[in-house]
Amino acid sequence: MPRQTQKRIKGQKQVVAQSTFDFTVPQRDVAARPVDPYSQPGSDPKVANVLSFLQEMKGTLHTATQLSDMISRQQREKGKAARGRQEEAPEDAHWAFLEGYEMISGMADAYDYEKQMTELLEKSWRDDVNEFELKKDALGKQYLNGATDAYVDGFLSRGMAVENRIEKEFEKRQREILQENFLTKSMKIFKLDSQDIVNDDSIKDKAQARRDITTKIQETAVEYGLSKSQVSEAILKTAGAEADLLGKPEELAFLYTPDSTGVAIADNPKFAEAATRYVEGALSTRKALETEARLARERLEKDYAVAAGKTILEALDGNDPGKAQMLLEKTGRFMNFTMFSGLQKALTNMREGSDTHFGSFTDQTTFDYLRILARAGNLSLSDLEERRESLTKTDYRAVFADLIYSLDKERSREQSTRKSITETTMERVRATGRKVVAQEDTIGRILNPETAPLRALRYELYFGDYYNKIVDERGGRAKMTSEDMQYVADKAIWMSFQDYEPRNLEKMPVNPDATKTSQDTQQTDQPDDSLDFWLDEKE
Repeated sequence: MPRQTQKRIKGQKQVVAQSTFDFTVPQRDVAARPVDPYSQPGSDPKVANVLSFLQEMKGTLHTATQLSDMISRQQREKGKAARGRQEEAPEDAHWAFLEGYEMISGMADAYDYEKQMTELLEKSWRDDVNEFELKKDALGKQYLNGATDAYVDGFLSRGMAVENRIEKEFEKRQREILQENFLTKSMKIFKLDSQDIVNDDSIKDKAQARRDITTKIQETAVEYGLSKSQVSEAILKTAGAEADLLGKPEELAFLYTPDSTGVAIADNPKFAEAATRYVEGALSTRKALETEARLARERLEKDYAVAAGKTILEALDGNDPGKAQMLLEKTGRFMNFTMFSGLQKALTNMREGSDTHFGSFTDQTTFDYLRILARAGNLSLSDLEERRESLTKTDYRAVFADLIYSLDKERSREQSTRKSITETTMERVRATGRKVVAQEDTIGRILNPETAPLRALRYELYFGDYYNKIVDERGGRAKMTSEDMQYVADKAIWMSFQDYEPRNLEKMPVNPDATKTSQDTQQTDQPDDSLDFWLDEKE
């Protein structure tokens, strides 16, 4: 029981019975006491039995569910294993067995799907985006239309990753196509604008003008996801290859010209070495072109000299020195002065009625010596002229003929043994010809620079004509030889200096050595008569 308080707590009000009295509250004694033990109220035995039964059933149901789940898992794994062994699913198979079987089937087919998607990408990555999407969706439907949920789950577990990868790769390649097309068009614009700059005399700083073009292309390239460095690399390759091919290192000066930020393309360590290599290559090409141009001029001069010498002999045999004189007047400006004056003197000496210029008899020793030199290709027209008085007119003519035919044999031998041209591209050969016809000091004679554009135009026209003619004769470009290509360039050079029109392809000479073997060519003793056609044209 509780003990009485010995000391009143200050401030606590005492309960007055009158303040809590209510007539509606019946007078009852309190049954519970703070110290009494708890006594369980009475219950119905039937209710207790029902509760006990339900508790037992709960445990049984839980156990049955666990057992069913275990069986399903086992059957599902068996189905997966059976599909992995590529066995057929039994007709009375458990539903979980079929689910596992279908799931593995979907996963296995996803590998085939990946292979087909990769093939589709390789074949159709240049297609329009919508067209590619249609093909991709059609391929996916082949696998998923009518498929079970388990199959779809298995298929998508890998197929989704495959599709995402293919889509990203397609987008990447589409972006690369746009970038590639942009760079291709930009390089064409760069080359055309660069050529305009070269031809525009009002532009003083041509390097800066090219640099400005480069900057504009770089600014536009940003819209296509390209960096300045990528554009610089493309322009470096384009301009470098062009300069290397044509031997024009001065056209690479823009690589060393800074932009508005003060940075030049060649300042980039990534491009510095390549820029130097292209400049050195262009310098080397220029030297090679100059050498080739010199050799081409020498070949051209030799062609004219042989033709003129043969015509002189034929004209004298036919008592028609006027024909030889006409040829000399037309071709003399393309020969060096020594050759031209030697031929002119020889023609004058051998004209009818000029016997007083020769000796009354021939010194046999001198005659034999001169013929040996002539046939060996070691006799010049000036040497022959110095010994003219030691020969009769007839013997003088014989030595002259030996000299001309020896020169012709040398020319034929050079054509048959020329090998360096096999390493030269068609454009290189063509560029050499351009350099020849543009020379103001060509073959020892000063040409009028005002006629250079006309010569250049004629050269291009004749080059195309001769080239097409030889291609037709050979039965295709692939069958053309290096000698054919050099022949085309030489003849185009030759024709570009002529002052008559129109071009007559029927009378154009064909390459006399093209259908011969080198042995046949070396055994040819008679010179080529191909130059006579344009005398006939003039007449």
